[in-house]
Amino acid sequence: MVEGYKYTTYFDLTRTSEYVAKENKIELINSIAEKYQIKFNNVCFSGKRKTKIKLKFLRLTDKNIEKLKAIDSRDIGTLEFAQYTPKIGEYFRDTVGKMFFLTDDYYTTEYVPPDTFLVILDSLVIKHSFNINDILPIFKGLKDLEFIIENGISFTKETRSEPEIFCFGTGTKYMSREDRAITSALCMHRTEYQTKIWDVFWFNIIKKELITNDVLNKIKNALSEENVHDIGSHYITSLPVTAEEYVYDHEKTSGYKNKLRQIFLEHDLIMYDPNKEYIDVFDAIEESMNSKHHENDF
Repeated sequence: MVEGYKYTTYFDLTRTSEYVAKENKIELINSIAEKYQIKFNNVCFSGKRKTKIKLKFLRLTDKNIEKLKAIDSRDIGTLEFAQYTPKIGEYFRDTVGKMFFLTDDYYTTEYVPPDTFLVILDSLVIKHSFNINDILPIFKGLKDLEFIIENGISFTKETRSEPEIFCFGTGTKYMSREDRAITSALCMHRTEYQTKIWDVFWFNIIKKELITNDVLNKIKNALSEENVHDIGSHYITSLPVTAEEYVYDHEKTSGYKNKLRQIFLEHDLIMYDPNKEYIDVFDAIEESMNSKHHENDF
């Protein structure tokens, strides 16, 4: 267990039907919460872009659940349940656990966005060494909801680096420069989510159809066979490092990441390329703000 960190699991999904009933999504969310003894105290939901249902952050009460029940599943864009700590000071509340479905109905002829599912767990609720058995029930639950799982990742990051924001391709000043470059890569290549992984993480869930025997053998040689898990329609790759090593031993973790990145780059299967320079959006914003302050001095 690494204190002050969040264990984060994220999936890009494709629906096989017009919508997935909110009751079925909630059933999956509750099953994950029960496993980690998460006691939800907040609910958040919104309508898709075409609706007039505004984003609501509400306490988890019977009355507010009735408001959620009144919305047609076809119209729900955001569905989130969370347990937060009490406020510390005026603003700060930490996340104990959060489960989040997002359905984006902003389509173009070139791009159909994925549905997404995100699970965030504070390190304090992980009473064991996080492993593939923490991912498999989520994977199975999404398959039971008849989602096509395009790709998935699981990792642990420092709480203040805001892993939830990271997963949606936005950098913060508390992220490393590499992490901000990775978010830029996602923004640049988001339309390729069905044919490429985003980057190499502690765990990657990859469709078998993307992995030839040649690529599979290279991955096994880089990680060892016991760190490549065959789960039917997908492989799960796991870096042979502990949570502590993933967080603190940058040299060891980067060694494995870069081996896999090179394999995926050779076969055009990855969005992030560590050899490229990416625009650091946070630096660009900060530079713009400093420029405006400088102009105001004259």
